[in-house]
Amino acid sequence: MVKDILGKEDGFSSEDRVIILDSLLLLLMICSYDKTKFSKLLNKEDKSSKSFSLQPFLIKGIYSPSPNIRKVFCHIFYLLSRLAQEEEIVGFNELVINALLTNIPKSSNKARVNCLEYFELLCKIIHTVYSSSLQLQKEQTKDFEPLIAELVRSLKNHRSVESRENSQVDNILIGLLKLIEELLLLNPKLRSVFGDPKKYDLI
Repeated sequence: MVKDILGKEDGFSSEDRVIILDSLLLLLMICSYDKTKFSKLLNKEDKSSKSFSLQPFLIKGIYSPSPNIRKVFCHIFYLLSRLAQEEEIVGFNELVINALLTNIPKSSNKARVNCLEYFELLCKIIHTVYSSSLQLQKEQTKDFEPLIAELVRSLKNHRSVESRENSQVDNILIGLLKLIEELLLLNPKLRSVFGDPKKYDLI
């Protein structure tokens, strides 16, 4: 039902918003009470079945035209991420991070220009997952190579909408820079990777 509501193209009613909010709160409560329910969220997308698929559900919510729905998705999925990390639920945070990274907003896609919540969620989950482990493995910069490559590619291909003639804020540019900053704060050794003239030459 929530999936159908999120797929609406003509806006949401107040009842729709209540259903989405209550459903996400119920999801959080169920996973908090019974950690084995996380396995239901880890089903990979299968077009031949009617099983739940996390990625399209998350992406539709985090890019919803409704700012309230975007905020709720950001908050609930951050809490689920922390719960999964604390309970050592294997695969959940990796799946969410991968879903977000494969759907980085582009200025050419007008439906995704409202992406503050997207970048907020991605930064928070990356911090949740890596802030503790990096204290012990600061040398493992190679583990971040795929993420760094994707961020640099997105940043260099991005065409900013800001100019002297308008007051429009470029949320995509701000978000990409914020995410890079988060990675550098987590692991300052990544500066050498971002700044390598033979690879990215970004810093």
